[in-house]
Amino acid sequence: MHAAVDYDSIEWRRVRRLTFVPFLADGRCALIQAGDRLVLPSGEVQAGEDPMLDTGLRVPLVTAGFRRQGFHPFAVEGDHVLVWCEGDDQYRGLRPHAEVDLWKGPSAEAARRLRAAGDEHAAATVEAADRARRSLDEAAFYRDGQRLLETSYLRDATARGDQGSAARPPPGGHSGRSSARRSTGTGPSSTSAAPTAT
Repeated sequence: MHAAVDYDSIEWRRVRRLTFVPFLADGRCALIQAGDRLVLPSGEVQAGEDPMLDTGLRVPLVTAGFRRQGFHPFAVEGDHVLVWCEGDDQYRGLRPHAEVDLWKGPSAEAARRLRAAGDEHAAATVEAADRARRSLDEAAFYRDGQRLLETSYLRDATARGDQGSAARPPPGGHSGRSSARRSTGTGPSSTSAAPTAT
């Protein structure tokens, strides 16, 4: 249902909405529970936001209390980008965030529950996200992490008015590789259309 996309092929200036399929380090999906339904974190790109750096951090936090570490776009639907991300659902920092108990489980169970609830699109999105997660090789995982770090560093350096050093990545290179992509995970799981972040 979803054709694979490369980050560089996306027209990011046209992107108006991001929807996420969050994964924990053990490979389980972490989805929002809305009554007896499951939903995917989703929200609009706000004025002045960079979709990857800003919306990509804000939306999972304010809708699901999920602190994303990685950012891996895997499909585009017009001005809507679908992203899988690995991270942590125990955020306790100072950024605005939801405090919710997420549903956690295997992506197959998430897709099954979504279909049972009549949300075929969200079910297919979860399945596509898990395929993308499992197929991401070492080089692509590293490249996605470098892009996130370097883009953030360059923007911060520009804001400070740094000269020259903005072209260099921060000391330490990239973050450690997460096990979320490689783990199969066990337990329940679900997904669905998500609340818009504000």
